[in-house]
Amino acid sequence: MTESLPSHCLSITNDFISDQLAQWFASLEKSDKKFLAEYNAKVKNPIDLSTIKKKIKDNLYSSYQEWIDDMNLVFDNAVTFHEATSLFGGVAIYLKKQFNKKLLNF
Repeated sequence: MTESLPSHCLSITNDFISDQLAQWFASLEKSDKKFLAEYNAKVKNPIDLSTIKKKIKDNLYSSYQEWIDDMNLVFDNAVTFHEATSLFGGVAIYLKKQFNKKLLNF
């Protein structure tokens, strides 16, 4: 990634981490063991916003698209696990739309 992309990616990721609605998606590590076992059984590629933030800081993304894919995966995983008609699924769909709006302004 170019030098400005990581800072932009980090800024957007931090915006979501600090968003009250996105707190549910901030860190899988803070989840209880029963939830994690069920989640990992249903979700093939688990990821959370804190992991994305760490990957940005550690310069592990080779492209802007990889970061976009991971951000979308956070929300897609929530819909997969909770279903679109649930409260968590609905919030995930809303946040994914907000994320993609932010990308349009970039």
